[in-house]
Amino acid sequence: MNWLKRAGFSGGDFEKYQVLLVCTGNTCRTPMAEGILRKKLQEQGAQLVTVKSAGTGAVEGMPASFIGISVARIHDINIMSHRSQPVSKKLMDRSDLVLVMAEDHLTYLTENYPQHKHKIHLLKNYGRETPVEDPNIFDPIGSEGELYEQVFQVLEEEITRIVPFIINASMDKV
Repeated sequence: MNWLKRAGFSGGDFEKYQVLLVCTGNTCRTPMAEGILRKKLQEQGAQLVTVKSAGTGAVEGMPASFIGISVARIHDINIMSHRSQPVSKKLMDRSDLVLVMAEDHLTYLTENYPQHKHKIHLLKNYGRETPVEDPNIFDPIGSEGELYEQVFQVLEEEITRIVPFIINASMDKV
């Protein structure tokens, strides 16, 4: 952030680029994805991006799943303080980029927030010229730790791939 101060910006002169990650219950995939994305952005020194998550069918205030917390912890990511929240107009309005875990989330959001259709993308397809054959990321809820680990690996691979796109977009906003 020092370079921003040197360039004449103070904390109130700009808004950070906001990424919203969306799944169903906001207790498995998106808490892990949020933790991964925050870690990757921090490693890149990208201080102009905020990351939030929500669910299309989320209940307010639920913690991340215990297995998800455990898997994230193995990878040095702490999601213990995560609390679920439903997708809302306010979240959609404030987000610059909305990344969803599956096609049903894409459908739900584009039907309920058509004015934001341009910023809603399937995570696996974001930044690709050609869509992947199966853009859905499996929901591990109720599964064993091995499936959570597999989902974590997919999320980490996809998020690592898209971090440069997010950083570039955040720079454009400033």
